[in-house]
Amino acid sequence: MGCAPSALLDTDGDERGESRVALLEAEVRRLEAEAEMLRAKLVDLEQTGLKRDQQQARRESGARRRIPVVGDHVVSHHVKHAYYTARVVEFDAAAREFVVAWDDGDASGTRQPYDKVCLNDEPGADDVAVSTIVMFPQGKYQFSDQSGAVRQGLDRYHEGKVVRVERDGTTGEKLYVGMHTRSELDGKWCTYAGHAPTFRCTLPQLRVAANLLDLLDNPSSAQAAAGAAGADAKYDIYMSFTLQDAETARRLGDARGADPTAIAAHFEQAGWRVYCDARAAEHAEASVVALASASVCVACISDAFAANTHSRQELQYAKKTLKKPVVPLIVGDAAESWDFMNTLVGLLIAGDLYIDFRARAKHAEKLADAVGTLRGLLHPSVPGAPLVVAGARGSGPADGLAVARDVFVSYCWHNSALAAAAMEVPELHGDALADPRALAKALAAAGRSTWLDIDVLGGGSGLFEDIARGLQRAKVVVICVSAAYAQSDNCRMEMQFAIKVLKKRCVTIIVDSSAEWQQSVVGLLAASLPTIDLAAAVRERGEVGRDAVIAQLLQLIAPEPTAGQPAAKKSKAGVATAAAANAADAGPALSRAPPAAAKAARAAYVLDADAELGGAGSAAADGDEELDAPPELAARMESGAGARVGDHVVSHHFRHAFYTATVVAFDAATREFTVAWDDGDATGTEQPFERVFPNAPPDADDVGVGTRVLFPQGKYKFTDTAGVERTGMDRYHEGVVTALEHDAQSDEMVYAGRHAYGKDDGKWIAYAGYEETFSLPLDRLRVTGNLMAALAVATGGGSAG
Repeated sequence: MGCAPSALLDTDGDERGESRVALLEAEVRRLEAEAEMLRAKLVDLEQTGLKRDQQQARRESGARRRIPVVGDHVVSHHVKHAYYTARVVEFDAAAREFVVAWDDGDASGTRQPYDKVCLNDEPGADDVAVSTIVMFPQGKYQFSDQSGAVRQGLDRYHEGKVVRVERDGTTGEKLYVGMHTRSELDGKWCTYAGHAPTFRCTLPQLRVAANLLDLLDNPSSAQAAAGAAGADAKYDIYMSFTLQDAETARRLGDARGADPTAIAAHFEQAGWRVYCDARAAEHAEASVVALASASVCVACISDAFAANTHSRQELQYAKKTLKKPVVPLIVGDAAESWDFMNTLVGLLIAGDLYIDFRARAKHAEKLADAVGTLRGLLHPSVPGAPLVVAGARGSGPADGLAVARDVFVSYCWHNSALAAAAMEVPELHGDALADPRALAKALAAAGRSTWLDIDVLGGGSGLFEDIARGLQRAKVVVICVSAAYAQSDNCRMEMQFAIKVLKKRCVTIIVDSSAEWQQSVVGLLAASLPTIDLAAAVRERGEVGRDAVIAQLLQLIAPEPTAGQPAAKKSKAGVATAAAANAADAGPALSRAPPAAAKAARAAYVLDADAELGGAGSAAADGDEELDAPPELAARMESGAGARVGDHVVSHHFRHAFYTATVVAFDAATREFTVAWDDGDATGTEQPFERVFPNAPPDADDVGVGTRVLFPQGKYKFTDTAGVERTGMDRYHEGVVTALEHDAQSDEMVYAGRHAYGKDDGKWIAYAGYEETFSLPLDRLRVTGNLMAALAVATGGGSAG
């Protein structure tokens, strides 16, 4: 190798040889420099490996939370309301701006506000609703990229606002209809090919901006905000509300709903640490820290709340990112349209139990309800008093939803002295000795694993599903009836689901002295069930009477004996009889059947003690019929669920007006039906579950005093989708039954009642034939289905687990 240069000299001559040597020396120097660069790169890669791993983790986190991170492809504003594709280079948290690199290499307009930059990916179904600001494609453009290649047929994006959501009549796919938010008056260029004033897009075509609170949820921002708030900042409750609602409530007083800041002050008086910042939008970083530290978020909902970007983002961040329990309070006035239920806010709180503060006269009662709800979330169980007996698998909410419990106790909080003592209700309705919670604890102490809401339920979504699951797994349901129980829609739903759909073995315990409930649906359903009057027992004999009832109930709900063991006796009337000693001690007040008139309304649904979901018994007076096969349970589930896809219904449209339609879809996540109106109208097609009624007569035990029904009053006409004019169509209205009367002439029951809404609620009452009241037979009325059954059918529930 050392002779190579000499050989070259000999071959090529002196001048040319010297030139070749110089070239080779230069090449050696280049290779040595390149080797040094590679060594430096290797060191750099080793030093930055952890940093790149952290960046990848941030990218994965961003993908989960749907926020753009460095390197992501986005649709970004450029200038004059025009949007194009780019890559994220940087996010400036202090300025709340992205720096982007345009796909076409343009060097202008690279810094943009966070709300003008959208991840170039399909949004979630609960990210878009009425009033949502979106980016939508309309028109095409082309450009030459940095490599010189021409890219054609690329979508132009524009900012728009969704005004309604409908279904494609052919595919059934959800469509989002809206309009541009900017026009030529705003400086927007609108002469591109394909321009139209509106859009009609599917969800995959839309883009949405990230939630600012998600963007600010990073260690550096959190550390700075925590330092400003105090390193030990920890809150029980985060109040999410708008300053507009607070100021309006203070200014208008009794003419307006509740002031969120006054509600927050009440929570502080109850001993909780509350984060309540009227200008939270100006302190977004602090909001992130406070929300993350809080145990519960209280969202003060109104039309103003739904229209406020920061309030909406707080709710999204609490529910979707942090998975916090959220307690919705409705704080607007009674005249509000409830349009917020069609917005993202409505999607986020769908299925949650809200507390309605709109009526000023009921503020004290609603405050007590809110305090009770919060106590259940912040202090779920009293240590040392688990309702799952020793040896069972857990007693807290996390375990409770996974553990089957023998006895489900259905009751109303207003009848519990323990609830009143904890300020969960404003006052006790009934006798303290007839407390359903104390009764449940006594059953647990006697060895029966017992399902009670305050010990089992957590604070997240899925409340109805969790209750339904508890009912499905129970062997017996103890129903603590009273006037308050009969007035509660949720209590009635539990009872109907247990008796009519699941056909569970049920026992009725009367816990107040009122007789009002006996003419309600609750009374009709309880008519043939075994019944014990706990209220009468404690009224006449105090603690002795209570203890005797507990002994009698334990015998009544005892598991079915094995072969060779005697069974407990039941009277033909369905009233439990205890052993002779217990019966003698209990006295005559302990066993009392409901009135004969109510009893005649429905056959008994008393099952064998071993009845399980998927093997529920047939309706039988003595409860000794063979068990149903699972297909029969599935059929009852579907029947109890109410309207299904393809069914003809009477549905709410706008402002308490109801018309006929056909069900197109049911969304279990939002608890909403999508309907196609008989008259072809394309508006108001999405309606909450409780406002869509199967267009068929209800059962006799579905309607009693206090039941909300639809009733026909007045007529209208329309031209259907086939062009045929249909006249004499019934107008339907929501009403409340106030009395059950027997018509001597027709020998049938007549249901009398009144409108549930009037002119002050925004209802139109100028139609021909309007009257304040109604009096109609059962076949003219309509009732909603059971939400628990509907959710079980929609989600494939119904198997015992």
